[in-house]
Amino acid sequence: MKKTSQKIALIAGARPNFMKVAPLVRELENQKIKHFLINTGQHFSKDMAADFFREFKIKPDYSLHPSQKSTTKQFADILVGIEEIFTKEKPNVVAVVGDVNSTLAGALTANKMGIKLAHVEAGLRSYNNKMPEEINRVIIDRLSDLLFVPSEDAVKNLHNEGVTKNIKVVGNIMIDTMALFLDKIPETQEKFFFCTLHRAENVDDREVFENILAALQKIAKQRKIYLTLHPRTKKRAEEFGLLKKINKIFTILPPL
Repeated sequence: MKKTSQKIALIAGARPNFMKVAPLVRELENQKIKHFLINTGQHFSKDMAADFFREFKIKPDYSLHPSQKSTTKQFADILVGIEEIFTKEKPNVVAVVGDVNSTLAGALTANKMGIKLAHVEAGLRSYNNKMPEEINRVIIDRLSDLLFVPSEDAVKNLHNEGVTKNIKVVGNIMIDTMALFLDKIPETQEKFFFCTLHRAENVDDREVFENILAALQKIAKQRKIYLTLHPRTKKRAEEFGLLKKINKIFTILPPL
């Protein structure tokens, strides 16, 4: 396939996707390879989506507006939306990044439509099947024609699952993203801890959530902790009556 004849579809829809797809968009533009970016709308708020596109100076060619009523309805809407775009654009390759539901939707649609699939950040495993992302990772890797892995341990994970072909070790794409912003980071003398807390298995169970907060409360006595308050975390904290405690332990920041 000649470079000029290639057309690559890039799929992104959630906060982790936007950070990983940005350097891909820049490189495809530099190499003048035809491509288009689909924002699936999985994360739809300004803080969780629009701000990333502005800061990374990338603009989706297509933006979907799936239902937010349930994960299943949202996933179905994304599948249908991606299929319609692929039918129109006829890409040669679909590139997906990470492991969120939008990544899986792009992978499944490519597979059903007979389009070659490339997975960036393949081979990562937590071996915790209670994480929705873990199920997504395994399925996406099984469907992929090209597997771009960040590390040698990811290669071993794939080999253990019987996946041995078309694996390329390319490094961690998040480092490419970080490099774009190194010269923009101001120097500071402040010493602090930075915390994110939003995984379902950490905040959806009240006892687990409270135990984590108890540990962080002890740490906060040593040094200030900044917490970016994820919408999911805030919602659960309100349900469990823990919001007041969170405000005492942390210096709260909005999603960043």
